[in-house]
Amino acid sequence: MFRKIHIQKAVQDESIPMKSLKTFRLSFQRAINKFSGADPASQPAPDSLGLLNPGLPGHSGSTLTGVANRSFDYDTLDAAEKEFIDLVSSHFNGDLYLRRYPDVAAARLDPFKHWLEYGLFEGRPFNPLLTVLSGEAARMNGCDAQFWNKLTFLGVPVAYRLKNSMDNVVAQIMGQTPFEPTILAPGALCIPSLREFDAPNLADRRNIDTGAIFSAVRERPDMVICTPFLCAGGAEKYAADIVDVFVKKWNKKVLVLVTEQSQESASGWDRLAILDPLKEAQIIHCPDVFGPGYNSPVIFARFLNSIRPQTLIVNNSKLALDAVADYGRGLSTSMEIFCTFFSMGLNGLGVPNGTRYPQRCMPFSVALTDNGRMATSLAKLWGPLAQKGVATIPPRIACSGEAIVEEQISALSGRFQNSSRVKRWLWVSRIEALKGAATLARLAGIRSKERFDLFGPVTGDLQQYGLDLPNISYRGIVDDVLTMELSQYDGFIFTSKCEGMPNVVLEMSQRCIPMVLSDVGGLRETFTDESVLFVANEESDEQTALLFDNRLESLGAFDPPQVERLVRLARALAIEKHSPEAFTSSVEKVFALNHD
Repeated sequence: MFRKIHIQKAVQDESIPMKSLKTFRLSFQRAINKFSGADPASQPAPDSLGLLNPGLPGHSGSTLTGVANRSFDYDTLDAAEKEFIDLVSSHFNGDLYLRRYPDVAAARLDPFKHWLEYGLFEGRPFNPLLTVLSGEAARMNGCDAQFWNKLTFLGVPVAYRLKNSMDNVVAQIMGQTPFEPTILAPGALCIPSLREFDAPNLADRRNIDTGAIFSAVRERPDMVICTPFLCAGGAEKYAADIVDVFVKKWNKKVLVLVTEQSQESASGWDRLAILDPLKEAQIIHCPDVFGPGYNSPVIFARFLNSIRPQTLIVNNSKLALDAVADYGRGLSTSMEIFCTFFSMGLNGLGVPNGTRYPQRCMPFSVALTDNGRMATSLAKLWGPLAQKGVATIPPRIACSGEAIVEEQISALSGRFQNSSRVKRWLWVSRIEALKGAATLARLAGIRSKERFDLFGPVTGDLQQYGLDLPNISYRGIVDDVLTMELSQYDGFIFTSKCEGMPNVVLEMSQRCIPMVLSDVGGLRETFTDESVLFVANEESDEQTALLFDNRLESLGAFDPPQVERLVRLARALAIEKHSPEAFTSSVEKVFALNHD
């Protein structure tokens, strides 16, 4: 009660006005200052029993009756026991103890002596800032030396921990007010009744290995990027390219948190050329390091808050998106947060992040995308929530050299001069429903005398998509598009139903191969009808396949000069918007970094 009374008096004395936030915050802080410094009951009471070294005030002897009728001499205790008694004495208030435990007051017992003889072992707390456990409770909860101090006191196991002072709570409240003024609305009176949670114990209950987490972080990072997987995907390449700029150009320390994939599951990622930039960063696989409870958003948010990077980028990671959605207001006070959203999917199929999370994350983070169509949609649907804004960074490509260009164009001219050739088509993507696998199967059925070569990771198996046809050959995963042998192909087919800005299309443009593409995502922001053959996605796979068949027929009738004009223009348009120089310029503009 004493805290409540004194805070109330302090607030009344200040007569807090509500006319301005600045005045209210100042009055609030003054009330806290009075509460923390003017209350005599909050100060430690003198050591009435004189358990400290002989000669200190209140010390009347060196021998006391201890637990279970044991007598002990302070001078004969070991260093840990003396330290424990000194700490308890400095935080013990006899008057408060008697007020809290009327039975002790009624028995007219010395409060500190009672606590040593009985209260310690009965589990009677005396100060909210000091937790003391004994016996079995100390063995169970005091096992983690990272959070608890352990000793044996008079033959009994004891564990104790000193908690943060109220000043830290007040500092966090005041630090939050510029971002959320209503946090002051309850007033200073609410502070003593704030609910308290033991964060280390909560982590233990979720099977989180806190020690392993912090031992795995070699140094405090400037930037943290969260991505669910390390695999051959457009989102993963996008993240790797951003890391490349941070590390190589600006010499920033980067930590990559792989949130849904163990190191064993990610085996082989280092052979993917698109992920080479990640080799310059520190990588932590959360399932391996965090422990069985790795998928807890609250634990993940606490970890991010503890390392406090300058920049946090969330790249398709559900765990990190949940952490930002639930705790972004607090996290955003100490770091700049960017959440990537590439697409809204197709009629909700796949429940993409672009439809689930913008509304929850955009009040605390910059919405980052790789195409203008998505940027427009985000601003249109959730503009009032976009306090941090919407930013676009078009993907980066590795520009092909002139030797590769001339070699490919020469091979194309030879193929297109041969009217009797068996046409052969290239398809590179992740093999799944949203990538138009069913459309491709129907197209291959229509053009049964032509060959279709498929590259990319398979979700499920080929048979479930109808891709087990005799004229379809699965060739595995592509390590690097720029090193593929493409001279035997007539064109590249892209059948995806929904996209952001597909990297594989941009990469194929540098190989000077004719492209027949679904009209999806931001492709028209880079390419024109004079540089590629676009196909509209219809309601059914059969209808879309027929449109693709028509476009392939048209391409097959091109003469060599027409093909050359087509591929040269596509390459030039892609370089103009997606060159390394253009990408670096976009990254620098969006992140507004100081690189001095």
